[in-house]
Amino acid sequence: MTGRTLKVVAIVSLAGLMFTAWHMAQAKEGKPKGPALPSAAAAAVKKAFPKATITEVEVEREHGMRLYEVELTQDGKETEVEVSPDGVIVGVETQVAEKDLPNAVKKAIAKAAKGAKILKIEKEEVRAVVKLVELKTPRVIYEAELAKDGKKMELEISADGTILSKEADDDDDDD
Repeated sequence: MTGRTLKVVAIVSLAGLMFTAWHMAQAKEGKPKGPALPSAAAAAVKKAFPKATITEVEVEREHGMRLYEVELTQDGKETEVEVSPDGVIVGVETQVAEKDLPNAVKKAIAKAAKGAKILKIEKEEVRAVVKLVELKTPRVIYEAELAKDGKKMELEISADGTILSKEADDDDDDD
């Protein structure tokens, strides 16, 4: 190859790499990690937090109900919102600095801590509660944890074999 041909190949290759990197960044931008959020749930979160960016979505099942845990970022702060598929915001959790706590809460924490270091304080707003209704016939749901090629997955299956949910486990849990 001549020097000129080599330069052309290098420039074209570099341009291709830059285009690919840009395209991948554009594709990833705005797409939260995790499963898709139902439209009613997404609309409720957007209405309550219009300037926030959804960074991650996880599906949870509590007391037989499917809920979505939505992680948001707004003004450099993280917020977790728990929302039902039909758009009811169940709870909102945010981190709080000790200096921003009501005096009664500061005193209660100080008394209970007895000199222990406070690592993290969160404020949880409960915006909806579940009214329990007794079922005449129990609803049975099976949960299966699977592993293949070093990746984990969780399934929820009804008694008739219908897959209710399928979730990849990213092993990033803070719990």
